[in-house]
Amino acid sequence: MNFDSTRPFHLQAIRKKSFFYKPILILVCCWLLNISMFAQDSGCNNENFELGTLEGWESFIGYITTEGEVDVSTPAISPFQHLITHTNLSPDPVASVCDLTINRVAAGGNHSLRLGNKSSGGGAERVVKTFTVTPENVYFLVQYSVVLQDPGHQDHLQPRFEMRVFNEAGELLPCGEYAVRANPDIPGFVNCNGWEVLPWTSVGFELSEYVGQDITIELLTTDCGKGDHAGYAYIDASCLPLNIGFDSGICIGEGTAALSVAEGFAEYLWSNGDTERITTIENANVGDVISVELTSFTGCTITLSDTIEAPPNSLEVILDPIEEPKICEGESVDIEVNGSNLETIYWKDLNIYANPIELSPLTTTTYEIIPIDFNGCQHAPELVTVVVNPPPNIEIMVSEDTICNGQTVELSLEVNNDAGFRWLDDEELPPIRTLQLNESTTFYAQADGIGTCPSTSDSLTIFVKDSQPISYTKTPDSAVCEGESITLSIEERENIEAVFWKDVDTNMEAFSIEVSPTVSRYFKVLLIPSDDCAEFEDSILVSILPPLTSNVLGEDRCIDAPLVLDVFDESASGYLWQDGSTSPTFLVTESGNYSVEISNNCETIIENVQLEMSTSGNCRFEVPSAFSPNGDGINDQLKIATNCVNTPINGFTFKVFNRWGEVVFETNDVEQSWKGTNTKFQNLPNGLYVWWLRFEGEGRGRSDLCGESVFEKGNVVLVR
Repeated sequence: MNFDSTRPFHLQAIRKKSFFYKPILILVCCWLLNISMFAQDSGCNNENFELGTLEGWESFIGYITTEGEVDVSTPAISPFQHLITHTNLSPDPVASVCDLTINRVAAGGNHSLRLGNKSSGGGAERVVKTFTVTPENVYFLVQYSVVLQDPGHQDHLQPRFEMRVFNEAGELLPCGEYAVRANPDIPGFVNCNGWEVLPWTSVGFELSEYVGQDITIELLTTDCGKGDHAGYAYIDASCLPLNIGFDSGICIGEGTAALSVAEGFAEYLWSNGDTERITTIENANVGDVISVELTSFTGCTITLSDTIEAPPNSLEVILDPIEEPKICEGESVDIEVNGSNLETIYWKDLNIYANPIELSPLTTTTYEIIPIDFNGCQHAPELVTVVVNPPPNIEIMVSEDTICNGQTVELSLEVNNDAGFRWLDDEELPPIRTLQLNESTTFYAQADGIGTCPSTSDSLTIFVKDSQPISYTKTPDSAVCEGESITLSIEERENIEAVFWKDVDTNMEAFSIEVSPTVSRYFKVLLIPSDDCAEFEDSILVSILPPLTSNVLGEDRCIDAPLVLDVFDESASGYLWQDGSTSPTFLVTESGNYSVEISNNCETIIENVQLEMSTSGNCRFEVPSAFSPNGDGINDQLKIATNCVNTPINGFTFKVFNRWGEVVFETNDVEQSWKGTNTKFQNLPNGLYVWWLRFEGEGRGRSDLCGESVFEKGNVVLVR
């Protein structure tokens, strides 16, 4: 054998662009095989890593240079670069970030190899397997999942995954190479936050031309050439015969033949026209020849054929009762189905034949199983359910996690199962509780796992803040003119977080606003302190000033006595009289012109009035109601009494009338009295007489204000 597995592995020899965009399968055409697909002794020695070791493989470590050259010639097994995985490991962490589930073990197995890791550093690693090709292993199936970080470097510096197949002379087999480097456009890969992820994929190498020769398989991963980005792959393999999975004829009572062929080909074309890996031949007859044409991803083809044999002896399969297993999330369970005439079990959902089998479902899963008897015939399917008890999840929910001192808070527990849960500070308390807190407090709760599954717990801290009084300055109550605007404000201070003006533009948040009220009203404001505690509501009154009242002094007029002029107006802010006084009242003691200027913030009006003090308006006259002119010296004369002693009287007239309306007495002198005689000085008889008087005070006739005469009348009885 000329192949040297220790030679340096240089990538500059494979610069073909196509290597980095689609997988390449090597298939050699036209080979007919007719051997069991389920052969157990492949002669490949731990090709699927099921021994849990790298036995049967050679391992190497190396590096990638800043020029993109790769040297992986150092024999070594690095636990970080050659890791044997197991089904109990969680899915790949890089893919999980993007909700991709990439199991670390290929389906149907217990172990796989992780070549490389997600840590950078310019490392490179490879594994090599050499085996002799026999009719039992002419089909080498590689299952792989690739995770490459894509930094966007030049192509030769990118992280990579490569696979090669060499013959005994160390020559690369035709189509025996698959190579891919990080690139955002690789078919089948999914971009995941800067990583290119390929889910589990199968590639087959058909080696029937090399039976009896040694064949070598190489697999390699590297970081990037600059040492800052990583690349790795999960790998599994199988050495298999290549034939149609059918050699026992038609099972009695079925009339159909279920056929299958190995996975890993790009295209399948059965003689009945089906294009899937598995086909069903309806109305099959003994002696029918069934064929399938297999096409690799590079276009190479091979045709397999087989003949339907005579029906085997009928066997009845009776399965023993299958107990429903229960496991915790993340656990595995071994299931073995027992029964009479049972050869194996086809797990339809997993597309594998196995009994016993190790299953690791993530959730409760029901599997359809098809019993296979010793003749290879299928029997009625049955269902097997694996119950996966989810981990108990408990969460403490709270209405508010930060409250003010003395406020009430509601706590509740949310759980995903009924196995049992409790508050750890008091297990007797119900799941919903209401508390009034005066200090920050941490609460703990626990949920039990179902069966033997572990319990989980949660904790939550409620923070209690001490409220601080609000200190602030606001715009005082104000008055504005109709149609004017005013700015209302709360002074900004550190202890005020926000200010909301209620019923203004749907509770406007601002430290100051401009308003234009149409009526007098209060503007309410809500102050939010910086500690969110002790909210405070206040208000500012904005009044609309009404127009000043006019004509408050009245008309020009005559007055009889001193007069107080009162011009008070609720909307006025100032008064100014003609003499400079500023009181809303003014005392008038003499005739003259009087004026006042009344003002507020909106307007100013000036009022004037002329007042004349009457000189006679205060005069009063009294005429006796009876007198007796009998000469006895007592009440002999009708004497007019007056208080106008010092007031000049002009135009005075006093007259007395008898019952026929004749004037019996008349005088213009207020001092002259009536002696009970007529104008001829004759005594008048007893009886009732009528009198009237008229006079004008001083200034009468010189002013329109006090120019009216005073007229009075009455009765007097004359008794002699």
